[in-house]
Amino acid sequence: MTLADRNTDRAPERTVALEIAGGGTIHGDLVVPDDARGIVLFAHGSGSSRHSPRNRSVARQLQRRGLATMLVDLLTGDEERQDARTGHLRFDIGLLAERLRRVTGWLSQEPSTARLPLGYFGASTGAAAALDAAAQLREHVAAVVSRGGRPDLATRPLTDVTAPTLLIVGGRDDVVLELNEQVLGALRCARDLQVVDGATHLFEEPGALDQVARLAGDWFVTHMEALMASDTRTTTDHDEIRRWVEQHDGKPASVRGTEAGDAAGVLRIDFPGGTGDDVLEHISWEDWFAKFDDSGLTFLYQTEKAGGEDSTFFKLVNR
Repeated sequence: MTLADRNTDRAPERTVALEIAGGGTIHGDLVVPDDARGIVLFAHGSGSSRHSPRNRSVARQLQRRGLATMLVDLLTGDEERQDARTGHLRFDIGLLAERLRRVTGWLSQEPSTARLPLGYFGASTGAAAALDAAAQLREHVAAVVSRGGRPDLATRPLTDVTAPTLLIVGGRDDVVLELNEQVLGALRCARDLQVVDGATHLFEEPGALDQVARLAGDWFVTHMEALMASDTRTTTDHDEIRRWVEQHDGKPASVRGTEAGDAAGVLRIDFPGGTGDDVLEHISWEDWFAKFDDSGLTFLYQTEKAGGEDSTFFKLVNR
């Protein structure tokens, strides 16, 4: 049975609280079906929340196709109250993308999701944040879907996005459709634009949201299955890890602001054209492997993509 044919009963929902740099907490609702084959992280749009009925409807349909989902509020409670008065934080794409990366890092350490390919589903301004995060995390993101999004608001160069990206727009959402057509021309990754005939911006018309869920599910399934079908290996051997990283011109790094005393912060590898010095800090291999071993991690890496191309995809997962 393929991932596309799955029809599982709904798994239980778990609400998680994540502390953020500078204080405060954001919350997300995680659902992981049995034998999940991927995880989709939702970034809601301006003025919405993780309780959005539209995103929850899409999430339920993705879960029935064997995909885990996490709907997250990218603002703290205080920030949401402030934004309700001013409306400015919902357009702070850099902040939203930073929070999205924070949740992505948590999912990469969470045992139930650490080994799963990850995709982003962004709505409205959340689509811009998803593309920003995908541009920084590059091959760590398997696919991106935008629903009625404003990807034109992304602050990172669209040419930096390597994740296959699907733009879904309502046929009667004229302004947003024109903006998405411009973004489609600027992207250099695998990409597509799907127009839902007769739908307006919120896809409130009968059957419109079901069509969004089907299109999104097909996109995630296709690209996550391609990633899982490629040649991946796991190892804890320091020499093997260092050899693979240096063959791809990577450098050991940690995420700035996540340090604990003298210990390194959240571990990453900085590849050319990746996240960059504004997010990562280069550290020694000695410090990197000390944190790697103390945290009980395993290095999962892709030797090549399904099509035979070279790859720098990797994940740090629990042993």
